[in-house]
This record gives sequence, C-alpha cells and structure tokens, in this order.
Amino acid sequence: KNDVLRWQVQQSNLELTKIDLENNIEIANYDFNLMLGMNGSTKIEPDSNSVNEAIQQKTFDEYLNLSLKSRADLYLQKLYDALLQTLIGALGARDLVIVPAGALNYVPFHSLFDGEKYLVESREVKSSPSAAVWMKLNSRKPKPPKNALLMAFADEQIPLVDREVEELAKLLPNATKLKGKHATFAAFQKQASDFDVIHLACHGQFRSDNPMFSSLRLADGSVTVRDVCSIRLKAELVTLSACETGLNKIFAGEEILGLARGFLSAGARSLVLSLWTVNDDATARLMADLYDNLQRGKTIAASLRVAQVNLIKKGEHPYFWSPFLVIG
Repeated sequence: KNDVLRWQVQQSNLELTKIDLENNIEIANYDFNLMLGMNGSTKIEPDSNSVNEAIQQKTFDEYLNLSLKSRADLYLQKLYDALLQTLIGALGARDLVIVPAGALNYVPFHSLFDGEKYLVESREVKSSPSAAVWMKLNSRKPKPPKNALLMAFADEQIPLVDREVEELAKLLPNATKLKGKHATFAAFQKQASDFDVIHLACHGQFRSDNPMFSSLRLADGSVTVRDVCSIRLKAELVTLSACETGLNKIFAGEEILGLARGFLSAGARSLVLSLWTVNDDATARLMADLYDNLQRGKTIAASLRVAQVNLIKKGEHPYFWSPFLVIG
C-alpha cells in the first residue's frame, strides 16, 4: 500500500508504472525544503562563478536568494527525476493534466526542474481530483467572464490584500469589490452565484480533523466547505488567494475533501489555489499578471503559466511563484 504508481493515460493506451523512491517522507515534506531552500543533512552551494558574480555585483540579500534558489532547485530536480523524467519523452510538446494521490497532492508539478528549466516553461500543467472530474469540467464550453466578485479581508498575515483587490478591479470587467467590514459571509452567500469570476483574498484555515469545516475567514465569520457546497455557482474561475487553501485530506480512491472540492461541487469550472502559505506582495503581482492575460483572451491555465514564467525570467525563487496551481 506504500507503493507509488504512475498511471499514464493517452488516447490509445494506458500504462502503469511503479515509481521507486528512496524516501517517501522527502516528498511529503519537500515543500518545507522548497520554501526554506535548505536541508540540515545536505549542503548545496551555487557554482563558484555565480557566487563570485553575486558577491561582486549584487547585495548580500540577492546572494542569499541565489543560494536558497539553488537548494530549492535541487529538491525540485530530485522530484522531477523520480516522477517525470521517464514520462517526458512520451509526452512530447503536449500539455499535462496531473491526477495526484496521497502526498503527491502537495507537489507543485508545474515547478519541477529538469536541470535547465521548470516544467511550466515548456507546457501548461493542470491538476484534477480525478479523471472523471476533469472530463466533466472540460465538457463545459469555456466562456469569457462578464463580471467579477472581488473580496478581501486583511489580517496580520496578509495585510496587502485590499491593495491586491484594488489593482485587480482595474483589469476585470464589471468588478464588484467588497473589502474589510463589507467582506462578509452574508454578502458572499447573497452574491457569489451571480458572478463569472470570484476572487477571495482572505486567510484560509485547514481543518485536518474535519475537512468539511476547512474555511476562508471573512469579516463576520468563515465560509466553510459545507457552506460552499450549499451555493450554486456559475463561475468560470474561483481564485483562493489565501494561505494553504490547497491542502486537503486524502481518502481512499478519488475522494478528496477540502476547499477545492467544495467549490468544484458548487459548480465552479476552474480554480486557482495555493499549496502553502503565500508571500502577500508576490501574490498581488502574480494575480495582476494572471488576470491581465485572462482579459487578453488566454485560457486560465495559459494565463497562470505566463504569470509564473514572467517571475521565473526575473530570477525569482520558486517560493514566490510556484504555490499556485490550476484545478479544472
């Protein structure tokens, strides 16, 4: 039961492969290594030329970022070698849909590193709770968004979300903004079903003891998975711009309970959500880029890819661009 199996599904065949991993705990806890860019038992240094250039031309903070980025890339390359290396040749230039299981739900496949580039630089990468869910969601024809509901409730961990919503309102058509004391659960219940895009910039709480009560914190209370499931949505996109909103509890088979499943069950066609605690300022920049590309006619997956690649080109640590993924 501890084996990791990869199902490679194509139009003409189905291939099952057992993946040999030295230590499954490394995958389960890899995100901490990725965020911190370090591991107590492993010493990784950037190549000497990069270090010398950084010391001569850049600040100490920039040198530190380079060092941490090299360490993060090491872990991402280990995961790439274990999970994708033998698959990429058969995949060619096609986009990739990942249906993860167990600890692999917490792997940002789009940021896996082949030694030269990240996966998102070569193709679109989406996730789905199951093949059946993916087929159902993609049976609906996408439509351009005509309006947007933008809600922001700041706290000490995410103080910049009001600014995030103000910037996004300039990019999205017919945007309704609800901030601070106006970003209430009652307002969400009343208005959510009327919008094509729903952007929730608020703090998320994951309940491992009862995933149905995982929630997003608003001014007058919290929106739980149970609450979301009781609302019928028409949204083409729901973005959960909050902390650890992607964390789920894994059950047998295809069953995943969490905020993601709640919004899909309510009728959302696609979600953009995070795998771990997100840097507030980096999120605001990425989100503005995502919605700008969405308004230019790109798909949701393509828009997120462009936003992430733009940050990669600036040399940003994966922590700042890889938390977000597309489900749908």
